[in-house]
Amino acid sequence: MKKRILSVALLSAIIPGVWGQSEGNNSLTNYVLILMIVVLVGYFFISKRHILMSIIRMFSGSFRTAKDNPLTPEQQRKILLGSIYSLQQGGYLDSLRLDVGGNRAATILQDWWGIHGKDSAKETLDYLRDKGHRFYFAIALDMMKQNNWDQQKEVILSNVQTQEDAEKTVEYFKNLTSSIEEMKKDGTITSDEDLKRLGVTGWDAGRLSFMARLCHDAKLITEEEVWAYLDAADRIARENLRSWKDLADSYVLGRYFWTGVDGNSSAIRSFANDLLKKPNSPWNTVPF
Repeated sequence: MKKRILSVALLSAIIPGVWGQSEGNNSLTNYVLILMIVVLVGYFFISKRHILMSIIRMFSGSFRTAKDNPLTPEQQRKILLGSIYSLQQGGYLDSLRLDVGGNRAATILQDWWGIHGKDSAKETLDYLRDKGHRFYFAIALDMMKQNNWDQQKEVILSNVQTQEDAEKTVEYFKNLTSSIEEMKKDGTITSDEDLKRLGVTGWDAGRLSFMARLCHDAKLITEEEVWAYLDAADRIARENLRSWKDLADSYVLGRYFWTGVDGNSSAIRSFANDLLKKPNSPWNTVPF
């Protein structure tokens, strides 16, 4: 925020000077314009450094991991459940500290998740732990077995209590059915049977692991609380997943279930593939 204010202040001082130059002062005008560009580019690189580093790591094949990690393999495994999200946001993959940068963290917490304090942090984490998208996914699978919309509507009405949940169920069901062929193309599933086998527990567990660490970084939950949520994420993941590949496929499946086929779907699949296939991935050193 301070960098942004500084950039605005500099531009506010510079712009009037630019507009006030006569045609005979072109050299000074050019100098001021160059200075403006340098300030703007500098601000962009400073404020977006975590995103840029994430892109660089993606192409270079490197992963952001802790040196001399003091955590046990079991502890690391619980943190690594959120690796796809962590890699996407440029954070550490295997340490309790996530470190995605202050501005980025604020955007994720406040703008994306609506977290503005300790109460809303715990409410969000409890939701991921106790309900998440797996609540809606179970209903969607039942809907797929029905022959028509009237039967599908009965499934919804018999499983949800609120209008909001009903609307979300319909939206996610449409996302799922419209994404099946794309998921087969990118290798997330090989057949419709994989939908039930994988579920979206990997998606819920991965997001819970990531968000618990992010809330801990922001001092919204204690260390004891973050480990309790990480333990819960581990239990969720291990309900029906048996490998990092299962986790990756379940996470990507959850992403499709949430948004359908969009511009980010292939990127999420690429992050998952990097973690699965590259030799230096922590998934290839810490057992699932």
